[in-house]
Amino acid sequence: MVIKPQSLKALIFDMDGVMLDSEKHWDVEEFALFQKLVPGWNREKHKGVVGLNIPDTYKVLSKAGLTVPEQEFAKTIDRLAKNIYRTKAELMPGFLDLKNEIKKRKIPVGLASSSRSTWIDMALKKLELENFFNTITSSQEIKGQGKPAPDLYLLAAKKMGFKPEECVAIEDSGNGVKSAKSAGLFTIGFRYGGNDDQDHSMADLDIRGFTRENNQKIISLIR
Repeated sequence: MVIKPQSLKALIFDMDGVMLDSEKHWDVEEFALFQKLVPGWNREKHKGVVGLNIPDTYKVLSKAGLTVPEQEFAKTIDRLAKNIYRTKAELMPGFLDLKNEIKKRKIPVGLASSSRSTWIDMALKKLELENFFNTITSSQEIKGQGKPAPDLYLLAAKKMGFKPEECVAIEDSGNGVKSAKSAGLFTIGFRYGGNDDQDHSMADLDIRGFTRENNQKIISLIR
C-alpha cells in the first residue's frame, strides 16, 4: 500500500528511459564512445553518468581522463542524439495507454529532461507528442546544477504553476530520483528491465513498466 500526500495535482515525466526507450540506445552508443575516449572506462563508472546533462557528463569524464575539448565532445554527443531520436527511439510499452488516461482525466502533465531542447523537440515530433505536455523543461533552461541537484524539478514545477509537493515525478535513473525527491516531489522510480542497477532507494514508489496495474497506481495518486 502506497501512502501518499493528499495534495498531488500534476505529473512530471522524465523523457529518456521513462516515456521513451531511448536509454537502451544511449547505453550502447555512449558506453562504446566513452570507452574510446576515457582510459579504463567501465560499467560501474558509466552507471554514474546516467541521467546527467552534457556539461555534467563532461565534468565527470574529464576527471576520469577525458582530454577532448568540451565543444567537440558536445558535437559528438549531438550526432548520437540525432541518430537515436530520429531513427531508433520509440514509446515505452504501455505509455500510450497511460497518456490516453491522462488526457481523459485532464491531468496537468509536464516533461523535465536532461536532454537538450532540440533533442526533446525531435523526439516529440517523431512520436506525435508535441501537444501532450502542458510544459516542457530542459536542463538547458536552468541556471543552477543539473540532476541530481533539485534545480530542474523546481523549475519544472514552477512553470506548471504548482508547488513541488503538489507534483509527481517519474524517473528511471538514480540521479533523476535524487533530483526530484530533493526538490520535494512525490517520486516514482521507473524500472524497464535495463536499469536495475540504478539506485531508487529515495523513491516513494518503485514500479516496473507501464502495466495496466501500474498505470492505475500513477493515476490514482492525482486528486
